Amino acid sequence: MNAIKVAACVTLAMLMVVSATVILSTDSDAATSDSWDGVQDDSWYEEGTTEFTLTTAEQLAGLAKLVNEGITFEGITVKLDTDITLTGHGWTPIGDSGRVDPEESIESIHLFKGVFDGQGHRIIGLSAGEDYTTQAVNSEGAYTFGLFGFVYDATIRNIVLEDVNIDLGATGATSCDSAGSVAGYGLGDTIIEDITVINGAIISTDATGGIIGRYYGDTIRIVDCSCDVDVSSTDSEGGKAGGIIGITAYVSSAQLDNCDVTGTMSGVYAGGIIGIANSSTAGCVQSFTGCDVSDSQIQASLIAGGIAGRGSIGVSITECSVSNSTVSTTSDAVSDQGTAGGIMGAQGGSDNTVTVKDCEVLGCTVNAEENAGGMIGSTIGPSVTIEGGTVSDSMITAVGDERGTIMTSAGGVVGRISTSTGVEQAILIDGVGFGSR
Repeated sequence: MNAIKVAACVTLAMLMVVSATVILSTDSDAATSDSWDGVQDDSWYEEGTTEFTLTTAEQLAGLAKLVNEGITFEGITVKLDTDITLTGHGWTPIGDSGRVDPEESIESIHLFKGVFDGQGHRIIGLSAGEDYTTQAVNSEGAYTFGLFGFVYDATIRNIVLEDVNIDLGATGATSCDSAGSVAGYGLGDTIIEDITVINGAIISTDATGGIIGRYYGDTIRIVDCSCDVDVSSTDSEGGKAGGIIGITAYVSSAQLDNCDVTGTMSGVYAGGIIGIANSSTAGCVQSFTGCDVSDSQIQASLIAGGIAGRGSIGVSITECSVSNSTVSTTSDAVSDQGTAGGIMGAQGGSDNTVTVKDCEVLGCTVNAEENAGGMIGSTIGPSVTIEGGTVSDSMITAVGDERGTIMTSAGGVVGRISTSTGVEQAILIDGVGFGSR
């Protein structure tokens, strides 16, 4: 076992690895609508109108019906004027198509391209229902789930989602591979802001997030969101789970600012904010600023991170904190060589650059079979910069495997730096050194 106890404050000055309007009701003062009876009311829709205000669960379900019949609501704003209760009936997402990759045609896809403004109102009791079978699937038999299933160039804002219960982790002829409380899957240029999730539980077979499961480009901006949520992926080979988003890929820009998470995240890859921040786009920027994870359990079978599980091209994590939380890996059939970090589990890929600046890890336990670090568990890319920040009152442990065959590495800042991908030097000033290099 290789363990480091950080009892006092560790101040990190710099670490660098170089080489690298239709009003549908006038009763806007109603606190909460009556319980939903499962009916979809689309009678409010009038072609050519650019703004609608919904006041019942039936009308909200009617929005799903319209989108799932091919109306994208591009250039249209839809607002909520009251709290909505969905308890008792399984929800059909607004945009019910299975995901497609960015290069595929979206001509026949049911997706939402408008603006949805909850105006601070609650949507209570979102769930898939025990007999949920109406979701459209893609060629792989996979579907998406959330309040919105598929969003494209959309803006979604000012919603409180309360008592979310999405349990779609079972595999079979069809399966849910992208799930989140707000949206399952997204493409294009999308903004999600001012969302609060209270008492949420979300399970899918693959990409699972407190806000959105999977985003495959071009740009995504998630700002001022808060999640009290348990998120889990059941895919034992590559499941991604994040408190805000499961995975990004193919993006040119991903921006997550001022997002807070409390809960449990579990998968093969798990992160307090994002499971995997991935992209193959040159010049990609993926920034996480002012995000906080507290009182959480982040558990992975392979890579776990307090903010990000695994990061790749252009990842920048600034002024984020992880406190009173456990970040850990548990050996299973995938690999007995787990990696965990207080801020990021692992930086992966030989062309990737990562920056961690002015971040804090406070009162945390970081455990992994192979590599454990107060800030980053392991690095293999050509450029990693850690500047400023603190690690305090935390235990960092690399526990090894039952056979005793793993070379363990634990460090107050970085668990292990690989020299196999051209890393030439590591510089640390006024901090704790590396567990292994």
